[in-house]
Amino acid sequence: MRILALSGFMLLILGADAWAACSGSRVFAVENSTAEARIRVTSGDPCGYRLRHSFGPIHKTVVVQRPAHGTVTIDVNRVRYRSRPGFVGNDTFAYARHGLRMIDGTPVFYAYRVNVTVVPKR
Repeated sequence: MRILALSGFMLLILGADAWAACSGSRVFAVENSTAEARIRVTSGDPCGYRLRHSFGPIHKTVVVQRPAHGTVTIDVNRVRYRSRPGFVGNDTFAYARHGLRMIDGTPVFYAYRVNVTVVPKR
């Protein structure tokens, strides 16, 4: 089990960075599995967070499940979510990062299912 600590990928969600409309917490994904993340966003406002800390090269990131009540875009190091203006409630999206294990070069993936709580604007 020690190898799991060396083969993960960190998802860092920041609420006080450049994206004040969202908040969440750190999530650690173990290779070849799915981690659950939770974020809270303000309806209609953009929410973005950076992906950090990989123990091997990441070659692509793909959306696995699109959100039902908003949009998600993903580039190499950032995820951006925005709900439909006026929507309040729960939404979900999922994505996976594909790369290689640094130790032996075998293919790995890190998957994330993000549960979104969309709150009304104040």
